[in-house]
Amino acid sequence: MNLSLPKEFWLFWRAYVLAGVIGISLFLAAPWPRPITAADLHRPEARQEVTMWLDLLDRWGWHWEREPFEDFIIQTSTMMAGPAKGIRKPLRPVLRLFGIEQRWGLFTSPDTYPHRLIVDIKHGPNTKFERYYTAVEMEDSPLTSVLAYRRIRGVYDGNTSRLGKSYAPFTRWVSARVFALEPSVQTIRVGFIRSHTTMPGAPADIEKKPRLMRIHHRAKVMQ
Repeated sequence: MNLSLPKEFWLFWRAYVLAGVIGISLFLAAPWPRPITAADLHRPEARQEVTMWLDLLDRWGWHWEREPFEDFIIQTSTMMAGPAKGIRKPLRPVLRLFGIEQRWGLFTSPDTYPHRLIVDIKHGPNTKFERYYTAVEMEDSPLTSVLAYRRIRGVYDGNTSRLGKSYAPFTRWVSARVFALEPSVQTIRVGFIRSHTTMPGAPADIEKKPRLMRIHHRAKVMQ
């Protein structure tokens, strides 16, 4: 008995499977909103944005009170996030295996607490730290070509509060490069400066807070 199937059969099913994979990938990659909570809407920038939308809708003739409007945002975002979450959950092991979890999320507003990488150097025990590199500001630094932000975001993303396992080795690697470039440097401090981007019309916040500083000494790094 000949059980072989015609070539057209396999071509049809291959196209069917490929169309399904592409369709699911496009669906999961779309910028579906995450569920917004009441705590999210109490952030200062969120409150100002809600006020902006209320004013805009009011000019269009749609009058909303703040509380019902915020309830609408919470319910709508939760409803829209549901389908993507339901499909993503059983497929998560496969998505992680092939590294296709990235979504096309768009930035609705600038990061209100941006982080910039800094590197400070110290020449001896009786000297003070001096700035050797600041991301964006010091583009003529010897470190610029290897420390562009897009290249280190996987090591530390300023939008998260959790450090990855690669952060400590990364700071040691940066220190080793500076020690090789600057023979007189004995101590290096690597970390981030967090600034605050205020909303339009709000007073400027000039405070710059150092975070996640790691100190390395030549004797230990270059041994």
